Amino acid sequence: MAGPLDEIRAKIDLAEIVSGYLRLQRAGKNLKGLCPFHNEKTPSFFVIPDLNRFKCFGCGESGDAFAFLMRMEGIGFADAARRLAAKAGVQLADNAFEKSATERSRLAGLQRAVQFANYYFRNSLAQSETARAYLQNRGIDEATIEKFQIGFAPDSWDGLLNYLKRNEVRLEEAEHAGVIDSGQRGLYDKFRNRIMFPIWDATGQPIAFGGRALGDGEPKYLNSPESPLFEKRKTLYGLHLARSAIFKSRSVIVVEGYVDLIALHQAGVENAVATLGTALTEEHAQRFQRLQVERVYLAYDADEAGSRATERAFELLNATNLATYVVALPAGQDPDGLYRSEGSNRMQRLIKEAERYPSYAIKALAAKADLRSDDGRARLIAAALPVLAQVRSNSERDAYVEQLAPYAPTFKINPKAAADSLRQDLAAYIRSQRKGAKPASAEAPTRRVATAFGPAILKSEQTILAAALLPSTRSKAWSIMASALFHSPENARLARLLLDQWPTPPSYSLSDMLAELQDEPARHALADIVSQAVVFTEPSETELKDCAAYLRKKTAKSKAAVLLRTIAESERKDEAWSEFIELTKKVE
Repeated sequence: MAGPLDEIRAKIDLAEIVSGYLRLQRAGKNLKGLCPFHNEKTPSFFVIPDLNRFKCFGCGESGDAFAFLMRMEGIGFADAARRLAAKAGVQLADNAFEKSATERSRLAGLQRAVQFANYYFRNSLAQSETARAYLQNRGIDEATIEKFQIGFAPDSWDGLLNYLKRNEVRLEEAEHAGVIDSGQRGLYDKFRNRIMFPIWDATGQPIAFGGRALGDGEPKYLNSPESPLFEKRKTLYGLHLARSAIFKSRSVIVVEGYVDLIALHQAGVENAVATLGTALTEEHAQRFQRLQVERVYLAYDADEAGSRATERAFELLNATNLATYVVALPAGQDPDGLYRSEGSNRMQRLIKEAERYPSYAIKALAAKADLRSDDGRARLIAAALPVLAQVRSNSERDAYVEQLAPYAPTFKINPKAAADSLRQDLAAYIRSQRKGAKPASAEAPTRRVATAFGPAILKSEQTILAAALLPSTRSKAWSIMASALFHSPENARLARLLLDQWPTPPSYSLSDMLAELQDEPARHALADIVSQAVVFTEPSETELKDCAAYLRKKTAKSKAAVLLRTIAESERKDEAWSEFIELTKKVE
């Protein structure tokens, strides 16, 4: 009897799910697009409706709707299943997966507390002329207030507290969610006399708040504490509003805080997110990769702290192979201040003029260096080499060497020699950094053994397996699969599994046939194998026979090699020679 997960798989249209994240175009019976899991310029990512699965022939990622959502959203299987169940209209049992009903109830209580706090703050803004005047003076219009659900926390110790009580929100859950706090005199409102910015998860549900003091209150910005709903290092403010523009442009602009992000959106720059005052994290970079981002633009404040944050972000983004550009704001400015003082055209122009980080870093270092002395120039070059060493492309690295060369003390005497000397210094620096690298993994020999059969053998085996699954070739391929001499133990196991389950070729559809297999790893492996045939060319009967003949020939060659060793090492030379002659006839 099919369970709820099978029911979800049957009801969910994977193509619809994937289309919410990337552009797909028709490719015969299938759909293709740029892979969201690795950078590519030519589409190698396919959605195969016959299987209701995806397969990337570039990076090898594959799976069903559960696997896709888990990768794209960075969530676990349980969360993916719940989201898909809700979309498919499938009821999951309260004790499904690893979270108890109590845990799910607790999370729902936290979300309810945040939701009611959001209602309260938004209603309070409508009643506060002072708060609305502040936003108007900051250039934030009514449409933006509505888009970002901006609110106001009155200067009261119990306004929100009483509102939550009236709406029967459990106060311990509200405290855990970070919207109220406790002290010696009991519970009180955490946010007071502040402009309130709700923080959302990737689906657009409010999970926390940031409050900006209205006046001279301290701290200037106050965020909700972390909770089961809200983790700073994983959250990008405004992501649900920027997702579509990020997909369209393959780029994202990163700023530090709420008002900077809002300023960019008002300037017409919608592919922007904010890191909530924290440094860019690995989780953020992984999110960018899942969104198919190719270029990350850093628009941090033009001060010393912003410069350090830009440097750290480059190191992180470069390690994940994301191109890093720097939006060079005027000294002392931030995106919000620049937008308010010079308007949207200036902001958009600076984004268009953004430079790759290494080029920006060279100019920034030169601006601080004492270029009048040889010592100052040498210090500049020493500081720039670690940046250039992180550039992966040799041609790009060489271009930055040419940019750095004019600062070398010997450049005026012999420009070419100065550049060549820099290349040598850079190469020496890179070698010195690699000396501490770990030796090659001990798993390497295992990987070589796994591929020792050679691609031609594996392709022949997989062609036979794929043909045995495809309805159009199944009947003629079944007997060929039964007699085929598989070299790969894994492929041999898959063939035996199919033959044990169905001694004769079944008449099921491809998806039903795979669904009936109880062996989950085998089901995924076979789906991957057949995906190649479904997307590209279904094998003909001639090709099948050729594959089987090739495997017989390779088997005979292997046995012949063993016999040659036997002839050389054993006493049974005559008998071995006879076997060898018979085998060579099969090889020819």
